[in-house]
Amino acid sequence: MLAAAKVHVIATAIPEDDDYVRDLGAAEVIDYRTVDTVTETLRRHPDGVDAMVNLALPGPNLVRASDAIRPGGHLLNVAFPSPEPSAFDRADLTVRTVYSTARPGDLEEPAAQAMAGSLPATISRRYPLEEAARAYADLVHSHVRGKLLVITDATD
Repeated sequence: MLAAAKVHVIATAIPEDDDYVRDLGAAEVIDYRTVDTVTETLRRHPDGVDAMVNLALPGPNLVRASDAIRPGGHLLNVAFPSPEPSAFDRADLTVRTVYSTARPGDLEEPAAQAMAGSLPATISRRYPLEEAARAYADLVHSHVRGKLLVITDATD
């Protein structure tokens, strides 16, 4: 959705997922396993980026990643645990942590896209309920592209 709004998206992914994240709208991809993402982001964009959406980095790693955000920039964090705002030590940075954002109307556009078939599906694997423990083990111990879905009803 960001790319559709003409936002230049930089994603982090392993090389095997490069095409996948580009298909989701990333204009650039950084291989987080082979380079320091902050250093590489600043190499590509010396003034930093306007905003960062964090889906994975916990605590102190997120504080370090915020170094890639230019003065006056924004950081949206949805990963747990979130560092205290004082950990960032930057008055010029707006930091927001959100664990639930749904308000009336917030999901109307993505819902319409999903119904029209234009919202990319990111489900990579499906598991019956009796294999939920295996789904969790796969999530923790293997590379996951997209989401793992545990089906609770035989009609799903």
